[in-house]
Amino acid sequence: MQEIKYLTQDEAGRFFSKISDRRDRAMFKLMYDFGLRASEVGKLTLKDVDLERGRLWITRVKGGVPGEYAFFRDTLRLLKLYLQQRDGDLNPALFVSRNKNPISRRRIDTLFKRYAKKAKLPADKHHAHTLRHSIAVHIDAGQSQEGVKDRLGHKSIKSTDVYAKTSSHKRDMIGREMERAREIVSLN
Repeated sequence: MQEIKYLTQDEAGRFFSKISDRRDRAMFKLMYDFGLRASEVGKLTLKDVDLERGRLWITRVKGGVPGEYAFFRDTLRLLKLYLQQRDGDLNPALFVSRNKNPISRRRIDTLFKRYAKKAKLPADKHHAHTLRHSIAVHIDAGQSQEGVKDRLGHKSIKSTDVYAKTSSHKRDMIGREMERAREIVSLN
């Protein structure tokens, strides 16, 4: 099985610190928060966003489960700032390119590489899909696998299993629990 490439929390922080463009910051935060693929971002429309209720409708690709999800407050704020600068833009796509077309998967990946390089991320993590892996590992550290499965839109828990194996936080928790059990046994 191929190793999952994901950003540590420090690397994710460095990555986001290098993004000053409102569109790019909102777009990459949505990718991270919702575990979106680049192609899913390109399919988002203004109708998918409910700013008043703070909700986003996600249509998944690759057989994923679609659904409505609540925004995190900081991401909703970023999205509102981005949409303010689009005032008067009638394009139905949520994220548009400089030439007013829906942003492409290729453009998203190019932008990700640019910011990853600025953040001095390892070269093997210069791919936008690392954000999907990153949120999966980060939330897996403190949530159930069902929560991760839902956040990524997986149909099967088997697709989510790989992240449980990756999370060093979960491994550390299990290790501490095992050590406590050993101490109890050794006291007898």
